[in-house]
Amino acid sequence: MKRLVGIGLLIVGMAGGSFAAESHADQVIATILENVKKIKEVVPDAVPMAFWDFDGTILKGDVTTGLKESGQVRYAGMAELAIRNEFSPYYKGEKGVEEFTRRDYPHLRSLARWLAYPLNAQILCGTRAATIDAFCIRQFDESFAAWYFSSSVRILRALEEAGVENHILSASPELFVLAARKTLGIPADRFNGIRVAIDGGVVTERIEYPLPSEGGKTEILQRIVRSTPHGYAVAAFGNSYAIDADFLRYVVTQPPLPNGAKGTSMMINGGNPPPAYEGLFLCVQQDDVVGPANK
Repeated sequence: MKRLVGIGLLIVGMAGGSFAAESHADQVIATILENVKKIKEVVPDAVPMAFWDFDGTILKGDVTTGLKESGQVRYAGMAELAIRNEFSPYYKGEKGVEEFTRRDYPHLRSLARWLAYPLNAQILCGTRAATIDAFCIRQFDESFAAWYFSSSVRILRALEEAGVENHILSASPELFVLAARKTLGIPADRFNGIRVAIDGGVVTERIEYPLPSEGGKTEILQRIVRSTPHGYAVAAFGNSYAIDADFLRYVVTQPPLPNGAKGTSMMINGGNPPPAYEGLFLCVQQDDVVGPANK
């Protein structure tokens, strides 16, 4: 297993500021773009694509449940913030926060992820989607974007500038992760999260499948690639063997890409790989965030 770790000196701009990316970032960018070059040598109108998990991969922590380090809350998750701001008909005030964050969601999560993840979106039932979107955008602008991994943003933006489409595959509600589109510079139609039907601008409880978790992420990835003329999955990024390894494995074991090109998959802070994934992914450690927490 190849392990890439370390701190680099490369400084690039983000939102008027600057941040340092760890040393693996440039190597990963170069590897992916070399494979993109190979594809375009024989398919000039190719559309290369990179697929990203969000929580723990781009964002340190979890947009839905927040981030706690050493017993200290760094930021509250969007689910808690939504309840506090009266966006849920089922959970109200401090009691509602307590019931959801300490009782209902952990209970469902202990039973099965596919039960718990939809609830995070369904609690918004009855609220206007535009209201939630504006609220979540403000949270990213004021807080969440500071917790982006520097190296992830460096890689994502370098790929985008080189003509690689970045797509998000997240098991958080799409209404939450979609709000990152402005700070990340990714078009709204490239975000795929837990999706509920919107009826007349109002959030409903009707979940749309497949869920972007585990094998569902691979299914969505394949659907996106198939629907794009000359689309190719050239890279994948995740942080969990339980949730992300399936689509990461697909990118490195998919049918051969043109001209001998190969897909690249990167596991971020994932720990030791299970035997089934040994040697398949680039495994990296990322700690630096955009800031101000890193300053």
